Amino acid sequence: MIKNTSLGAMASPYLFRSKTGAGDPEQNSTAYKTLGRTGFKVSDISIGFPPNESVLKAGLRSGMNYIDTAEQYGNGNNEKMIGKVIGDFDRKKLFVTTKIYEQGQYKSKEDVVDRVRKALERLQTEYIDCVMLHGAENTHILKDNAFHSAMDQLKAEGRVKFTGVFCHGSA
Repeated sequence: MIKNTSLGAMASPYLFRSKTGAGDPEQNSTAYKTLGRTGFKVSDISIGFPPNESVLKAGLRSGMNYIDTAEQYGNGNNEKMIGKVIGDFDRKKLFVTTKIYEQGQYKSKEDVVDRVRKALERLQTEYIDCVMLHGAENTHILKDNAFHSAMDQLKAEGRVKFTGVFCHGSA
C-alpha cells in the first residue's frame, strides 16, 4: 500500500503538466521518435483505446501524443470521447490514428469515404493523421481498390494524411 502510494506521488507531477506541454518534445522529458516516413515525432509511449477522459487527459498531459482508436471501439463512442478531449490540446502536436474494419472486401469507395467522414465527425477534427485497415487477415485486403481509392480522395481533400495496416497474429 505505502509502496504504491509513494510511486503515485512521485509520478503525479508527470501526469498533470500544463496542456502546453502535451505532445511537445520541447516542453517535457518524454522520449520521441520519428514515426516511419511521416516526419512526425511521436512519444515512445502511446495511448490506445483510452477507457475514459481522465486517463486520456493524463496521458496527453504527460507528453503522450500518439492516440490510437477505431470506429469499432465502443461503437464509435471511443472516437467521440477522444474528440471531446483533444479539443483542449494543440491538435498539430497530436498524431491520431483510427481504423476501419471490413470482413472481406470493402463495399465501395463511397462507403469507405462515408465511414471516414463519420470518424472525422466523432473525433471532432478536420483531419486524421492515419487511417488503418483494421485486422488485415490476408494479403488481398491490402490491395482493396475501394479502400485505396477512398484514401486517395480523402488525402487529396486534406482529410487523411497517411494510411497503414493493423493486424494481429501471424495472418
